Amino acid sequence: MSVPHVLSSSRFDAVQSAYRRHHSTETALLKITNDIYSGFDALQSTILIALDQLAAFDCIDPKIMISCL
Repeated sequence: MSVPHVLSSSRFDAVQSAYRRHHSTETALLKITNDIYSGFDALQSTILIALDQLAAFDCIDPKIMISCL
């Protein structure tokens, strides 16, 4: 399911898979894999950094977070 207002945003990255029709975790992984293999073929150094932000705010005291906002 594509969300038109998200797609029209200037902050929407062309390689983002979320909120786009026919894009998924699989297409994101295929893009990353292709980029890595392309780097290898071009004899470039390749580094992958992955951040899991699923529970990023679980360790913050909600009262402190709200006061900062």
